[in-house]
Amino acid sequence: FEPVDYYDLSDQPVESDGVILLDRPGAFEYAAESFCLHAGKYAPGSGDGYLYAPLEGPFAEIVGNIIHRSALHPEVAQRDIQFLVWAVLARTPVNDLSFSMQQVASKLMTPSEIAKLSSGELLGFLGEELADRALDKAPADLRDVLEAEARIRDLATSASTTYEQLESVAVMAGMAPFREGDREVPAGRWSYFPEEAYYVRYSPSGYSKTRVQVYVPEKVEIVRDQLGRIVSLEDESGNRLETVYDETVPPVAAEGHPYVKAYAFKSIRYRQTDPLTGEVREFVQTEKGWTFLDLFPPDIAFHGGGASVAAPPSLWKLFGDRFDGIWDRTQKLDGYHDKYVDHKRTLKKFNRDPSWEDIEDLADLEHYQDGLEAARKLDFEGQAEWINKHALITWKAWNYANWRLQGGEDDEAKRPNKPRRKWKGRELPRFDPSGSSAVPGRSGNQRLGLSLRKFRK
Repeated sequence: FEPVDYYDLSDQPVESDGVILLDRPGAFEYAAESFCLHAGKYAPGSGDGYLYAPLEGPFAEIVGNIIHRSALHPEVAQRDIQFLVWAVLARTPVNDLSFSMQQVASKLMTPSEIAKLSSGELLGFLGEELADRALDKAPADLRDVLEAEARIRDLATSASTTYEQLESVAVMAGMAPFREGDREVPAGRWSYFPEEAYYVRYSPSGYSKTRVQVYVPEKVEIVRDQLGRIVSLEDESGNRLETVYDETVPPVAAEGHPYVKAYAFKSIRYRQTDPLTGEVREFVQTEKGWTFLDLFPPDIAFHGGGASVAAPPSLWKLFGDRFDGIWDRTQKLDGYHDKYVDHKRTLKKFNRDPSWEDIEDLADLEHYQDGLEAARKLDFEGQAEWINKHALITWKAWNYANWRLQGGEDDEAKRPNKPRRKWKGRELPRFDPSGSSAVPGRSGNQRLGLSLRKFRK
């Protein structure tokens, strides 16, 4: 799913508690200042995908607080924030830092946090001899990290150390090797952010700049007829898509998939309402397009099986042109079905166990989208731009249905009772990335912390 329009998150005001209150559902983005959270690892490479994960580790709370407070102190340079983060992660007592860095720490850390680090309460230093033994026995990748942290501690306590010197130790150049247990994460992958019930994705440019995109699912009402076919979709802005099915054209069973049938559209109506003026415009297509409908939930419906009943030659002669492209789309059914079997398995990991009927709701919406897209290619009448944009309501409906399966409504209900904006009676998320991190599929790459601060060159 690729939203067409994004609202600029950096235009939203930062509240006094250092968060943004989102004011509407939809897609948002901004170029964020991001921070390296793992010394001795490789910087993000081109094409590397990153996923959401909560901040973890003994310094997670302190580092998250530093990044969170940075949004309230625009006068502090990004490099100084990163320097402090590296020093904290390397277990450097704050009172051993240069005077200028102690000044930075006083703005971004509380006295109790500074005291904990300076006292060694969170450090757990080993004696030099024991530390050397631990390094000798550590795996190569862990040894690289421990050695980098030791060098950072030495450098961070010297007033003459430059940022470039610290960076050369903390960030490895080149591409991280693929190790056992790693996984490929494609660029552009969305992650679910359960604490506030929205989706987020990260596109790093090096470690210091990351494009952050947030998607708050828009509610879409789905109406079906007595056969279970989708007849209308309507979003919260009053945009509506309606389909009437041609009952004079018999449905056709997909070859090799007897429980999947194709139904022809009689008409497709696109209805768009301008949110500012209330002006309505419509476009209607007639006798164009068709959609598949999964009729039964058992596994057989997801893996074919059995013989489908072919339409008689006489019917194909009369109606075959109404199912243009059916052969090509039938070939994709196995891929669709396997995808949704995997999707059901994935949802189970979130302690969700949707029924096959729930999963088939998603499949039907995808079939519906395919049918509408094929029909639009046949008849635009110069209105392609707004129709293509309006037609994204099908993907909005898919994302809303999937969000509900992932527990979005339950997660919304469990959100902390804090100030929020409302949209048509619905409480919307608070956005604060500082308590989370962007994690790579490859363990050799950097984990990234994200700030609400907009990246500045």
